[in-house]
Amino acid sequence: MAESVVSFAVEKIGNLDLHSELRQVQALLMDVDARRERKEAVEECVAQLRDFAYDAEDVIERYYLKAALTEGQNIIKAYACFMAKCSCVQVHEVGTEIEGLKSRISDIGNKMQKYGIQPLHEGERKRARASLPKRTYAHFQEEDLSGGKMLIPNKREEVTDMRNDELVETVYMTQKQKRCIVVLDDIWTKQAWDSLQAAFPIKDTRSKLLITTRNKEVAEHINPHCFLHEPQCLSHEESWILLKKRAFPEVKAVELSSVGLGVGRGIAVDQVVEGIARQSEMEGQTPDNEWETVYRNINLHLSDKSILFEVLALSYDDLPWHLKPCFLYLGSFPEDAKIPVKTILRMWIAEGFVLPDDAKREITMEDVAEQYFMELVKRGLVQTSHERFLSFRKIQHDNEREGSSSMACRTRRISLTMNGIGEGNITLRFLRVLKLDDLDGKVGSLPESVGDLVHLRFLSLARSGFTSLPQSMGNLACMEFLDLVMLQYIRISIPNVLWKMRWLRYLRLPYKFDVKEKFHGAHKKLRLGTLKNLQTLRNFSLKECDVNDVGKLTNLQKLTVVDSYDPQLAKFNLKHLQSLTIYFAHSYNSWTEGELSKISNYPHSCKLFINGKIEKLPEHKSLPQQLRKLVLICSQLKEDPMPILEKLKSLVFLFVGYYALWGNEMVCSAGGFPQLKHLIFYALPNLEEWRAAEGAAPHLSRLGIEHCPKLRVVPSHVSTYYGGDEIYNELKRWPQLSSGRGGRGA
Repeated sequence: MAESVVSFAVEKIGNLDLHSELRQVQALLMDVDARRERKEAVEECVAQLRDFAYDAEDVIERYYLKAALTEGQNIIKAYACFMAKCSCVQVHEVGTEIEGLKSRISDIGNKMQKYGIQPLHEGERKRARASLPKRTYAHFQEEDLSGGKMLIPNKREEVTDMRNDELVETVYMTQKQKRCIVVLDDIWTKQAWDSLQAAFPIKDTRSKLLITTRNKEVAEHINPHCFLHEPQCLSHEESWILLKKRAFPEVKAVELSSVGLGVGRGIAVDQVVEGIARQSEMEGQTPDNEWETVYRNINLHLSDKSILFEVLALSYDDLPWHLKPCFLYLGSFPEDAKIPVKTILRMWIAEGFVLPDDAKREITMEDVAEQYFMELVKRGLVQTSHERFLSFRKIQHDNEREGSSSMACRTRRISLTMNGIGEGNITLRFLRVLKLDDLDGKVGSLPESVGDLVHLRFLSLARSGFTSLPQSMGNLACMEFLDLVMLQYIRISIPNVLWKMRWLRYLRLPYKFDVKEKFHGAHKKLRLGTLKNLQTLRNFSLKECDVNDVGKLTNLQKLTVVDSYDPQLAKFNLKHLQSLTIYFAHSYNSWTEGELSKISNYPHSCKLFINGKIEKLPEHKSLPQQLRKLVLICSQLKEDPMPILEKLKSLVFLFVGYYALWGNEMVCSAGGFPQLKHLIFYALPNLEEWRAAEGAAPHLSRLGIEHCPKLRVVPSHVSTYYGGDEIYNELKRWPQLSSGRGGRGA
């Protein structure tokens, strides 16, 4: 993990005098990373290097934060100015600290080389990690009419004396001439397969090749068109069946009690089997007689995590250096916690684990983080649910600052959930990540001392009950991800200081908020126009924010507008904007045809959510022609909406629910809904019939129906499914319908 910290520091420090020293450290750490076994003294050096990289980063940040705050200049310009000065002369205020850091890094480097660690550069490391021992092919078996035989019969001794080319040709020709089933178990890398490939024919052969690997990318590299079998987690019942087969293969009928082995823990099954075997050998009992003893002491067998961590360590050691901190970071979450994948990716970026791809500057940091995550998925180290949540089991925690004499004052991340933070201050000034989610009830104002956390990059107050935010938040100039969506029934008081967070990439505003100025006076709108790096802006309210600020957010990719729409949004030249989502929500009033027609001039792809009674649905020409998703909730329409909606040629997803229709039938004509793929009906108590003429909705593949008790007639060519999960996901976007804890998007 230390190598990733140093690499991030190399990228950030740029032309600083420490740049060459950090490059040398990076080369030393590559050698450490390539070694399977490490001495305790080397581990201590690695810990010191990690501390050094953090300290170097802190020196820089303290300087440009002070420069930006005292001179009132743009923080990004202050950073650039600092780099320019460091390329020629020492900055007086930090020169002494830099000299001290250079002395420290020189001492650590010399100490590591005394322990035998030599600088290893990227090419050398790849060759070292890819080097493979000579394979003994005599253990592969063939399958013919006479049964299994050795692939190279009676030649075990000769194999070791063969040249590589002779061995490859012998194995290759055996498979070409006979029908063989060859098993290559646990191929770890693409390089390993490349070194073996010449011995195993893939085309024009009667033989079959079965390969196992922990990395999906390796399988796709071997043959992109191969049959790929991905084993799934074992259920409780499957784990129990496997245990009985492994531990009691000869027992025909025996009363055995099930054990809580958990889900998917095949290693746990192995541990129990080994426990039974060891106990039987020691006491001379049969496995079935010994079962009761093992069952009573099951926790003793499962508490030994050595086997689990040995297996996990192999996969961890094989990870590229940039993925190691990402994987270890998962250990900071509570067991069984469900965390949205997007949240984890943002936290990785905030921690500095994700480095920009200089070769592909058009790829965002979020895209790079997604690539990191998918590589962990392909390696089988993490699994996600259908809704893109990660569920955490026990992963070895990364005690990041072990050996530090002042761990508390250097803590870099804190997460609090479902508990109040109490009175007092937040004083951990080196924090990068602060997660204060699900703090129940009205917990008052966020402490003023949060403004002292000048290194903070990620702050989440999701679903908490804070009633106001302090003016000191304007000091958080390094902030990149800010989630302020709190309980929907609480109106939040926000200081007009968010414009100072010029590195902000993600901002989710509260559902209800007022803008407070430092000095009392006329009401002003929330300033956001300076946030040039902002990519995602959620819950943008035209009542509390200035619509003209949107046109200044030149890197904006995702925008959510709530409660109203301004036609001026269609005029802004936001070349990176990928998605506009518009939420219309009235609790008591009705939406008029004129109000809904305001969005007709929006020319780009968008999504529309309408919650509340609609007096009359506008004609299709008065709706956005690039509308891809439409959700109608509580609309109380008296007329069938299908004749209007089916003319929206770009519509892909349609949700009609929660008493959106009072009528008893809906009819789609031929040629209607040319792009519709997903249709959901929910809580329509009067709906009895939905008919679709031949040629209507030709691409419809998913029809979800739930709580429509009278619906009896649906088109025969469309299969229905239980849409409960997807319906829940849509409804939780509306806090009015989800007990105040929902959230509009991520």
